[in-house]
Amino acid sequence: MRESFYGTSLSLPAKVAVDLSYCAKGLGVSQSALVTQLLGPPLADMRTLLERPELSGRDAASALRLRGASAAIVAQRVREAMEVIAGGRGDK
Repeated sequence: MRESFYGTSLSLPAKVAVDLSYCAKGLGVSQSALVTQLLGPPLADMRTLLERPELSGRDAASALRLRGASAAIVAQRVREAMEVIAGGRGDK
């Protein structure tokens, strides 16, 4: 089954827009495809955090729990990025 797509409009800083265009052309993909690959997993993680029932009140204690949970996700993303970088250089 084909995934549905929705049009959206984003205002980006000029450098980000230029970098996005350059990278998409260099990879031979559309800007939409590149943004989807870059933002999809992190946005899904963020949504999961924000959907947690204990965070619905957004009080100070909830905010602290959110920061703690998001720190773990950020740490995991950094580990994954470092593995990709190391793999690209032949280091393991």
